[in-house]
Amino acid sequence: MSFSLDNKNKQIYNLINTISIEENNLVVYELMHIKTKSKILIYETDDENKVFNICFKTPVENEKGIPHILEHSVLCGSKKYNVRDPFIELAKSSLNTFLNAMTFPDKTCYPVASANFKDFCNLMDVYLDAVFYPRIYNDKKIFMQEGWHYEIEDKNSELTLNGVVLNEMKGVFSNPDGLLESAILRSLYDGTNYSFESGGDPDFIPDLTYAEFLNFHKKYYSPTNSIISLYGDMDFNERLSYIDNEYLSKFDYDKNNEVNFDDYTYDKKLKKVDGLYEYKTNYNVTEILDNTSVIAYNFSLDENKNNLKHIVMNILDYILFNQEGAIIKEKLLNKGLGLAVDSMYEPGFVKGFYSIISHNIDENKKYEFIKTIDDELKNIVENGIDREKLEAGINIVKFNYLENETLYPKGLQFVLNTLDSYLYGKNIDEYIKYKNSFDIIEKEDLNEKNNIFIKTIKEVFLNNTDKSLALVTPMVDLLKNKQVSENNKLSVLKNKMSDLELSDVINETKELKIYQSVDNEDKSCLPKLNVRDIDRDKKLIDYQLDTISDKKILWTNKKINELVFYNFDIFVPIDNMSVYEKYLCSLLLKIITKIDTKNYNYKQLNNLIDKNTGLFQILAKINEEKFLIRFNVKTTKNKLNLSFVLIEEVLFNSIFDDYDRILTIINELKTESNISVNSMGHISSFARALSSISRSYDYNDKFSISGIGFNYFINFVSDNFDKLKKVIINDIYKLYNKYFDMQNIMFDICSEASVYDEFKIEISKRLEHYKNISKQNNVANDFSINNYVDFKNKIESFIRTDNSEAFLTANDVNFVSRAGRFDKNKYTGVLQLVRTILNYEYLWTNIRVLGGAYGTSSKFDRSGFGGFTTFRDPNLINSDKTFLNIEDYIKNINIDYDTIEKYIIGTMGNIDNPVNNNVFHERNFDAYINDVTNDMINKNRHEILDAKIDDIKNISNLIHEILNTDEVCSLVAVKSEDEAKKYYKKIRKLNFDE
Repeated sequence: MSFSLDNKNKQIYNLINTISIEENNLVVYELMHIKTKSKILIYETDDENKVFNICFKTPVENEKGIPHILEHSVLCGSKKYNVRDPFIELAKSSLNTFLNAMTFPDKTCYPVASANFKDFCNLMDVYLDAVFYPRIYNDKKIFMQEGWHYEIEDKNSELTLNGVVLNEMKGVFSNPDGLLESAILRSLYDGTNYSFESGGDPDFIPDLTYAEFLNFHKKYYSPTNSIISLYGDMDFNERLSYIDNEYLSKFDYDKNNEVNFDDYTYDKKLKKVDGLYEYKTNYNVTEILDNTSVIAYNFSLDENKNNLKHIVMNILDYILFNQEGAIIKEKLLNKGLGLAVDSMYEPGFVKGFYSIISHNIDENKKYEFIKTIDDELKNIVENGIDREKLEAGINIVKFNYLENETLYPKGLQFVLNTLDSYLYGKNIDEYIKYKNSFDIIEKEDLNEKNNIFIKTIKEVFLNNTDKSLALVTPMVDLLKNKQVSENNKLSVLKNKMSDLELSDVINETKELKIYQSVDNEDKSCLPKLNVRDIDRDKKLIDYQLDTISDKKILWTNKKINELVFYNFDIFVPIDNMSVYEKYLCSLLLKIITKIDTKNYNYKQLNNLIDKNTGLFQILAKINEEKFLIRFNVKTTKNKLNLSFVLIEEVLFNSIFDDYDRILTIINELKTESNISVNSMGHISSFARALSSISRSYDYNDKFSISGIGFNYFINFVSDNFDKLKKVIINDIYKLYNKYFDMQNIMFDICSEASVYDEFKIEISKRLEHYKNISKQNNVANDFSINNYVDFKNKIESFIRTDNSEAFLTANDVNFVSRAGRFDKNKYTGVLQLVRTILNYEYLWTNIRVLGGAYGTSSKFDRSGFGGFTTFRDPNLINSDKTFLNIEDYIKNINIDYDTIEKYIIGTMGNIDNPVNNNVFHERNFDAYINDVTNDMINKNRHEILDAKIDDIKNISNLIHEILNTDEVCSLVAVKSEDEAKKYYKKIRKLNFDE
């Protein structure tokens, strides 16, 4: 495997550079298309999961969201693929492993991935045609649908605004954390293109004209302004010839289309406040509470992209702000400067930035916040960094590079990392290579006072004169007032319209609805695969079951470099936990690795964890029949024994008597949960809807950081900790002693054979050792408080008691869920086929296209539970009514076999999506505890592959069961509150206190 340009392509492309990246088994070739000067990056490797990406430099010039709306719109039909939504057609019918597009502050990317070469070529061609020849010039309705439009049904109706991106950004701007990055960029990069919100500010999106929208495409979507990336195992010469023949050869070089980031200049409009540039914005609340601002202290980074410095910054980021007991985070929290502290390291701009962020802080403490950070950084420079802490940070960051597993396909991550430097004229490999940098770091004298870490602190933080402060502060009824203002503005606009103008808007509304709802297009132009290309049978589960000293071991045999993943799985009797105990257990699992033990304080413990593992967490794993506490560990094989010692320390020697420390953790959890529920409300509301009829979803509601039940609990405990701390900790001790034992334990491991043999030997020794260990008696003998019963009743009162439940939020969009039960014995693979049909046809058309919501989906699982949800949705009742019509839609569906085959392929693409080692390991264990076999999976595969129209229609019976269960839960926007009160049986405030 060694790429070189063939004779034909030598006339078309120039090879500029070749870089070998040994640690990732990768060779990168930099080429330039001679005619257009388009840049081409080829990533040669043996990975079957192929990736294509085309990136355009798209600097932002205002707040109207042009690059974001364009990112959506170019995928709505093109010259060769002249249909309304080829993107969704591909999602229905492709074996893709990634299919999306991404808007960044200065670039727009269109990546696809597939392990099937024919499918990969199809995806690549649709995307190339979309970006170079979009249908946007011939059809304004695309701009109206994806961006914004006026909407009015008749002359007596109110004039309103709608649009997918408009509603998406309303959701983003509904909470302080959604506003934060935009505020950081405005504060730090005032006077440059980075100061504008690339996603679009909802207040300004309706100012965007169709002409501006088209001109942006003409200016930036040129081969001259593009970087094309190809990754994987393929015939690159064939692909290069195709790209030139079909696309690049049709264009010429145009200097006017080329963005040069060297032209970016600063022209600060903001005034310095006490030596800092400061930008402030507001987020909506229904009432002002103390300490509810978010503050970010920001530092602009040097333009020189440097791999060594990048890795050093990642290590500093971890030990200063993200590790348990992180140096500066600890200092800020101990001084009461926020309930949670984190950081944001973003190297992927011309200069990049680093931000130190405090959540739930008093705005008036902003200068104390800054001074505390500056003083502590100076103290670090003067006295150095603890060697143990540095070694811990180095190990964690190096482990992440070794593991190299992300949410994206591996190749796409390489491509995006490359763009973080290459886009700005820097080296291709700056953010991909790592071996040489770690060699330098590991040779560094960590006791030296002016080592590389201290030098970097001086350069990036203390000697940096380009700094800013960004504040996001609460404002009562901000969204309500904005809505009133918008309604008044639209009312005035409507009244000023002539009859002819009003008639035009009414007709445009009707025409858009028809365009969105009527599908009579000939889709034969779209490329397609054949069901015969898909394997009927696959071995998706592959593990071996073993025993040692009567304990089970589940082994996934995988060679994963020098790494090993393993778990201690403690099974807990699921029927024995009260509601109160579930909440306390969820808290126990979240604090257990962050507190002192008999032999170590929590800082020492976490240093040891980070020096000897790549991941060490304790979590709950739940299905309808089993609940287990999982010690989840990733380490290297040479540190296997040490990681066992750490498990034992937590398992047997944890101490819960530091109330201040526990309150600090609780406050961080409170902040994290509030952010999660408000941003991931579709997950929160779906679990809540099923929590009264499903054990697993009930535990999710109480154990997940995004659970509405957990959110209530953690807010209540945080607000009342001083009164309740003794009883809470006492009862947590009882749970710790009750459930953290070795009686009901099994192990599962992912490793190569030699490591597995070592693991078994070590486990055998440990099990003998455990027999002689007893926990300290940490439970108070006689302890009670006057309101103990009231406290327990208060916690237990938050169970779901009504099947129709709504939670009022301070958001500008809704999250709507309807869920239920069906007979699990009737589960069939056809349910997954119907899920594809619903997600990319019925729900997509009615919820997203017609309704303007950012997202929607359906879900059906083997346990007999299913349902439907929406994400960042301007509608409430209409969306739920759309769900109620699903049964009739499926019962009366009328599609031919070609269409069914398309859905089959899309469904199988999702099932056969390549997974990383960690996911494969988890999938094996999930299959084991859920009693799922390869035979069961292949039976379901056959049901999908052999599905006919009657099989699909018969699923209406199962959907009837789900809808008949009638479990509804929604998170309700400010503007939808009155509507919700008429529709839902029980209305509560999120984080309520009744």
